[in-house]
Amino acid sequence: MNLIALLLPAIAGALLLWWGLGSPRFTRATAALVLLPGPLLGIALSSCTYYVFRLLWQLPSGTYHGIEIALWLLLLAVGHRLFAGAPITSTSTATTTGTGGPSPPRERHARLLLQGLFLLAAIFAATRFALLSLRDPHGGIDAVSIWNLHARFMFFGGPEHWQQITLLKYAQPDYPLLLPAAIARIWGLWDSGAQVAVPAVIALLFSVATVVLLVATLLHFRGPLVAFAAGTLLLGNPLFTEHGASQCADVPLSFFILATFTGLAAFIISNDRGAPNHRFLFFAGICAALTAWTKNEGIPFFILAFLGVIVNALRHPS
Repeated sequence: MNLIALLLPAIAGALLLWWGLGSPRFTRATAALVLLPGPLLGIALSSCTYYVFRLLWQLPSGTYHGIEIALWLLLLAVGHRLFAGAPITSTSTATTTGTGGPSPPRERHARLLLQGLFLLAAIFAATRFALLSLRDPHGGIDAVSIWNLHARFMFFGGPEHWQQITLLKYAQPDYPLLLPAAIARIWGLWDSGAQVAVPAVIALLFSVATVVLLVATLLHFRGPLVAFAAGTLLLGNPLFTEHGASQCADVPLSFFILATFTGLAAFIISNDRGAPNHRFLFFAGICAALTAWTKNEGIPFFILAFLGVIVNALRHPS
């Protein structure tokens, strides 16, 4: 059952995102979106169920996993009922830039050059991420004293004693718990203690998913030139790799902020074209809420995003 509980949120997140996108045909962009940001949404949401059912309600481990599996299966059934079988045509949200025929030679050369630069930047960023992770396997100072420390209190303290983290004021006990809860949940399914690799892998997944989400979104809306240029600039920023390898919440927060803007942009475009699709708004709302569950800075972002949607709805009722 542990393996099912470990994999089910990731699979469910990927399926829900695919259905939310209208069950599109698998291009490189849609496959990348489904296979990386989708599972991370599931992992993020599973941190909520872990916090509520395991820590707050103090359910035994076996009971908690059984309830969580049932909830995910129910969510999949509801999502399939609501979303599957109602595809969204690509013209409702995507621009047609660069899709009207064969590209001129200059544009093809520019695209190949940018793809090569993007690949080179990805290799350098991956190498630097690996070296930083090997040098500091427990992450940066904030990860050691805050994020991973919270996860260890949750894992070793269990439902009865995890709140003793509030006694350590330097550990910032007021910080949101998405990362610690997700890490502690996986540790509990690992059956071999607090594995150092788990926070590092989660940090790597969020870093890669942020790049994938940026490139895939721009591929859909603006074409390959803009997409690979943006991806290269992001990968070429050493602070992005450094913050990702630090195992802190900055990159996960950036991922959910980017996902929120992506969903809002898709909804606004569909609304401007006379066919508003509220799936995108629903997706943006989930991601905005997860920013508040990721880091304190996400709380004002969530409030502002919520107010922005209300103001836009009042000014442009559909």
